[in-house]
Amino acid sequence: MPELDRIMTVAVADASSSRARNSWRGDLAVTYKTDSSSLTEADLSIEEMWRERIRRDFPSHGILGEEFGSDAGASA
Repeated sequence: MPELDRIMTVAVADASSSRARNSWRGDLAVTYKTDSSSLTEADLSIEEMWRERIRRDFPSHGILGEEFGSDAGASA
């Protein structure tokens, strides 16, 4: 299962917590989506970071995210 091991290594090497901490310092601007759930710059920034990382480390994989929807991949 080398592919699963690689996926888990990427998932565990989580940089999103430091990004969230940095984004949530000071005034936190919150907007609301049509479903009334909150949205912050941290939410957008973290999802962008994960999408970039997935595209870099697993270029054939599709991505489904809360803020930016889905991107089809080429993997089966």
